[in-house]
Amino acid sequence: ALVLHACDASSDIDCGNRLISSVMANVPGFVWDSKLASLVIRFQCRAGQLDAAAQTFAWLVAQGEVRHRSWAPYLRGVATSICELADQHRSQSSPTTDTNLAFAATLSGRLATLQHLHLIAQQFSLAVDEEDFIAFLEAYANTGCGGEASTSAPLTILHQLLLLAQPHVEAITNGARVSQLLIKWAGTAMVREVTARHLFDPPRPGGSSDEILTGAECPHCRTRLLGHPYPSSLRTALLSSFHSTVIPNVCKSPKAPQVFEAFAKYIHTRGDANVYIDGANVGYYGLSSWYGVAKRRKMEGSGMSEDEIRRMERLKPEEFIWDAKKRYVDVPPSFELIDQVLTELATNLLYRHYGFKPLVFLHRRHTEAHNLIPGNKEILDKWLKQGQVYCSPDGINDDLCWLYACFYHTAPTDSQLHGPSAVPRQVFIVTGDLMRDHLFALFDRKVLAHFRDRARIGFSCQFKDGTPTIHFKFPRPYADCFQFDVKSLAWHIPLKD
Repeated sequence: ALVLHACDASSDIDCGNRLISSVMANVPGFVWDSKLASLVIRFQCRAGQLDAAAQTFAWLVAQGEVRHRSWAPYLRGVATSICELADQHRSQSSPTTDTNLAFAATLSGRLATLQHLHLIAQQFSLAVDEEDFIAFLEAYANTGCGGEASTSAPLTILHQLLLLAQPHVEAITNGARVSQLLIKWAGTAMVREVTARHLFDPPRPGGSSDEILTGAECPHCRTRLLGHPYPSSLRTALLSSFHSTVIPNVCKSPKAPQVFEAFAKYIHTRGDANVYIDGANVGYYGLSSWYGVAKRRKMEGSGMSEDEIRRMERLKPEEFIWDAKKRYVDVPPSFELIDQVLTELATNLLYRHYGFKPLVFLHRRHTEAHNLIPGNKEILDKWLKQGQVYCSPDGINDDLCWLYACFYHTAPTDSQLHGPSAVPRQVFIVTGDLMRDHLFALFDRKVLAHFRDRARIGFSCQFKDGTPTIHFKFPRPYADCFQFDVKSLAWHIPLKD
């Protein structure tokens, strides 16, 4: 295995295949493991040994050990052989009847293998990527199946292929190539390249600066482009995972389940709030720009004399005595910065359009009297009076609180709720957090990515002379993903180039 990996790293295909052949010939009953078998398939396909690769892959299927790492190289090998076979046949100036029959027989076998690989991907729930999708397109588009005279059969195959790729492939990066292949397969009458028409409120034309992006549609068939789906089943699974998996694995306190249950009951009653603020993330933004001022204000608030404050300000970092148990910053978040975010959201056009009502999530320690610096208490009292802040308790990460609130109060896309108890259609979270640390690793990566695209209002700011200039990046109301419209029977595939 080590030698074979070395051959792979140095791209020495001949050496690797000699080693594989030698082992198979001289070690009776040699048993591959799934990782090694995947590597063997790569070498066999690179050398054009598709029959040998088929036997290795069949062993993996029989063992139930098919993974994307073994399936993908075999797919690429089969697709490449089909394209090469089609090119050779087209290059013949005057093929005979026997040549045509031989080509048809070989091509039929390779296409059957390709369709088998499609079924295997479905059976083992493989995450098909863009290169896999293009490999399928290359193979089918080069077999003479496509063109203006296409029948319903190859278009059915194309539809099934798009369904296979839809859950896994987002916007196509190699857009020019995919566009060529789709046109080659289905014909120019069936494929059109269009630019999505953005929809605004108020509608254009009008020249008004008071307009916001509310959606997009296909200019050809007028299909409204949608956001990422959020079905009821996914919502239920995500909410259940907090109780069954997330809290037990993340929170060390034995009281954490009961504390979280109390929080969940509270947040269920807060359907009025539909934009959450990640208080610590927003409030600590640009800490180095204002840490000194905040530290001085904290020391002044604690009653220290000016001489003591100046002595502390002269201390070097290595002279501080750090408490290993207290790993958090020794100044509170900037309540002024958080409040400025609330103010600017209140005057933002998108905020006014959706009637956003904010709720700031802060850990309780930031709101305790001994941690408040002059000015923070007045801001906190205002938030409390207006019901705009939630103080997460000890033992529960505040990020878990706003994440649960987002999952709970976002309405599923497969149901329409009505009446006063209906949850909002969509809620948002203002944060600069890209949700990549260990806490978010407990959730499915793609589900979390779709949640970011749908709900995250990006936040950043620039400080000049101590004054912050805030920038928001609002999520688009539609998703860059394969979308199929049942009414028009049209696929919409986003291309990046």
